[in-house]
Formats: sequence, structure tokens, C-alpha cells
Amino acid sequence: MSKADTTTRFTQVGWVTSAIGIHGEVSLRLRAGASLANVSGIELWLVPPPLRGRVGVVEHIEEVSTEPAPGPDRGSNPARKVRLSNIADRRAAQEAAGRELFALTSELPEALLSRLAENPDEGGAATDDAVGLRVVSTTHGVLGEVVEVLETGANQVWVVRGTDWGEVLLPVIDDVVLQINQEKRLAQVAVLPGLIEDSDGSGDA
Repeated sequence: MSKADTTTRFTQVGWVTSAIGIHGEVSLRLRAGASLANVSGIELWLVPPPLRGRVGVVEHIEEVSTEPAPGPDRGSNPARKVRLSNIADRRAAQEAAGRELFALTSELPEALLSRLAENPDEGGAATDDAVGLRVVSTTHGVLGEVVEVLETGANQVWVVRGTDWGEVLLPVIDDVVLQINQEKRLAQVAVLPGLIEDSDGSGDA
């Protein structure tokens, strides 16, 4: 059995493959070795995060049907029709489609981490030279420091941790990462609406 990687802060547990209902139901496929019981009751993150509100945070999963749900083949687990908290309508479900689900490694059972380690090609997380960068927003000021880099199917996502804004997930795309100065270990970013939960729900102008 492969040794579980407990040094990575976040671990990928699955994918949202499609929107399949009018009330926010989605087709969810978990990685080989994982089950809904493993991830129910823990906080999950959609990566890259959708660009509105807290839809990117999943606090509860409710299975709607035990029949396999439609969706592209990916991994050995069949897709399931589920409802995710904070996804209450079809528009939000469509925004979530194609995104990956990550959980805090510390909240996952050791046995599950070992099973996931046996199928590394199905998902995971990685770090690179961005770790340690000081991240400054054009309007929010200092967001903190990049502590981890998540590898997704579309692009990387920085996990930024700081004092004022807590933990922020930033997709590494041109509209967000404006400039990186490796010599100064500094990154300038624009916070799109929904990436930081402001009192008015907006991001950078």
C-alpha cells in the first residue's frame, strides 16, 4: 500500500462533472478509493473557485439518487447525483461544473489518504516556485503569502494565507495574476468578484 502524503495541506477528492438539475443538483465523481461517506461533514473547496459569493465552499453533500449520474468517464468511481451546499440553482451548478473538489488533508482519514496515494494520476496537489511569494492586491492590500500551489486540469491555484483576509484561493490566470517579481518575491494580483468575501460581495474594481 502506498504511503499517504500528509505534508500537502489540500488533497483532491473528486470532480463536479456537470449540472444536471434545475435546483442546483450536480453530477459528482469522486477519486478511486473515496466515497461520499468519506467527505460528508467536512468543508470542501471548488478549484478554481467560481466567481461569486461562497459557492466555492462546500459544507454539506446530499446524495439525491443512488443511480449513476451522467457525466464523462473519469476515474473508477461512478458519478453520483448530489446537492452541494451553497449551490441552490442551475446557474450556480453550471459555474461549478468542471471544477475539482479539494479537502484539507488533515480532515481526511488516514486509510482514505493511503487509497488516494495508490492512484496519484487521478488528482493531487503540488508546489512550485510560487510558494513563499508575498501577494498584494491592487485594492485589498497585502493578502498574505502563497503557502501551496494546487494543480488543476485548467490552471494552477495559489493558496494564499494572511492576517487580514484569512485563506484565499487565487486562480493563476492573466486576469488575476498581474505581475510577478521573483527577485523581490512579490506578486501583484487583481481580486475578481467572489474570490474574497467583502461586506459588499465585491472584489477588486
